[in-house]
Amino acid sequence: MGTPHGLGPPEALTLTNQSRKALIEGILKVTAVLGLIISIGVALDWVSLLPRFPSGPFVVPGVALLLAGMALEAYSTSILWALGNGTPNPESPPDRLVTQGIYARSRNPLYVARLTILAGAAAVLQSSGVALLTVLLYLCIEFVLLPREERRLASRYGEPYRAYCQRTPRWLSLRGRRADVNEESSGPSARSPER
Repeated sequence: MGTPHGLGPPEALTLTNQSRKALIEGILKVTAVLGLIISIGVALDWVSLLPRFPSGPFVVPGVALLLAGMALEAYSTSILWALGNGTPNPESPPDRLVTQGIYARSRNPLYVARLTILAGAAAVLQSSGVALLTVLLYLCIEFVLLPREERRLASRYGEPYRAYCQRTPRWLSLRGRRADVNEESSGPSARSPER
């Protein structure tokens, strides 16, 4: 039993074989794209006069960013799987709007995770090329991909999605939301209108 908008936990938390296949394909595609971006960035370092990062101070923070990005990617995907009954792969999308967990703090935690992974790779590899491509990718996501995706989601989910956009930042909020527990257990009546 969920909230009126279907935001509660699904009856069965298992994916069909088709969804499982889409999840694995999606993971492989994301890994390949991130690897390609990193490879192109390193190649840019070799063929251009871009300055390299200093060797010492960025490696440990870079590893931390890589690990944080991978953890966020895994957590965000598991939330879509468990609460949305789908995957990030467009071939098997969630069948309901997911607004709990990390999705209560970011409408796009998967993009945050991927940009964090790339920033970590730039630091570990001391690569200005990877850093530059990470910034360019952010701009592409912010000004091209997300506006299109948000229009599609608004069309699909209507008012619940527009309300979600009003209370949840596009990228990330580190501020806690005291009503999270109430929203998950009590539905829309626990939501305060001023958020």
